[in-house]
Amino acid sequence: MSAQSRIVPSTPARRFVMWILLAAAYTLAGRLGLALALVNPSATAVWPPTGIALAAVLVLGPGAWPGIFLGAFLTNTLTAGSAITSLLIASGNTLEALTAGYLVNRFAGGRRALDSSRDIVRFVLAGLAGALVSATAGVATICAFGFARWSEFASIWTTWWLGDVGGAIVVAPVILLWTANPRFDWTGARRLELAFLALTVAVAGWVVFVASPYPLAFLTIPVCVWAGFRFGQREAATVTCALSFVAVWGSARGLGTFAQQSPNDSLLLVQAFMAVATIVGLTVGAAALERRHAEEDLRRSHDELESRVHARTRDLEWSELRLKTIIEAEPACVKLVSKEGALIDMNRAGLEMIGAATL
Repeated sequence: MSAQSRIVPSTPARRFVMWILLAAAYTLAGRLGLALALVNPSATAVWPPTGIALAAVLVLGPGAWPGIFLGAFLTNTLTAGSAITSLLIASGNTLEALTAGYLVNRFAGGRRALDSSRDIVRFVLAGLAGALVSATAGVATICAFGFARWSEFASIWTTWWLGDVGGAIVVAPVILLWTANPRFDWTGARRLELAFLALTVAVAGWVVFVASPYPLAFLTIPVCVWAGFRFGQREAATVTCALSFVAVWGSARGLGTFAQQSPNDSLLLVQAFMAVATIVGLTVGAAALERRHAEEDLRRSHDELESRVHARTRDLEWSELRLKTIIEAEPACVKLVSKEGALIDMNRAGLEMIGAATL
């Protein structure tokens, strides 16, 4: 990713403000996520800060790490554990964002990772890999310092890892896509369709994740596909993030499709499903974008070819006119005959020689 593609504060004061704002956003999102910490005060199945941190690294560059570290440290200090465990967990969270950001920049096109289906897969894999760092470091820390039993390592690790994966896949794309293109360029008809889409999202989210105990989660997939195909990745990511919020809210209260006897299991199912729904929406949006780009390239190639044909035709007509003018001015007889020897045309000098005004 080039430096021009990042939003990098130009002065130390602005960088400091950036770090403070990033830390505040991380801490606020972290406090909301840890309100759903059910297996351990430091581990939750819903962890939006991972998405915020990954997006910050991709948009602002690796220099955003102090804000991430400060936010992670404050979040853990205000929740549970000790100063040393908070430092270690914050280090793991920061390393997670830097690792995932490096992988996305190196293998998935950086901030443009969501523009193609291939890079979306690589973006997801980078998020999975980064979450391994934070989950392993975090759970090892709380177990080593006595804030959890080693026998609970696997269950806490699964919750921690899946929560971070959900944050990376569901939250980060929303931030990346809106910062890349914050403009509203919808026409009147498209605005009407968007309003209908928003209404459908609200109804589907409420029915599936709050009102109905039946397994109707599949009904939200067409909504994500609709958003991706008709509007693009930005709207698709926004739709899945909104559905995820409703799903978490309902499941945390034992409502909806994913309600289980264990509230934590409900949240894990929500995170897994919404991650898949996000990938579907982003992939469909990327495919639609690639198709539009292909159509534009084909149209440009057609226009260029047509322009070249017109130019070549004009050149041939001009060459023919010049040749005819030269032949007509030639004092000697010049005639054009077919392969069979039949006379086709003759210049003026030839006609005068045979005493004919025309053929």
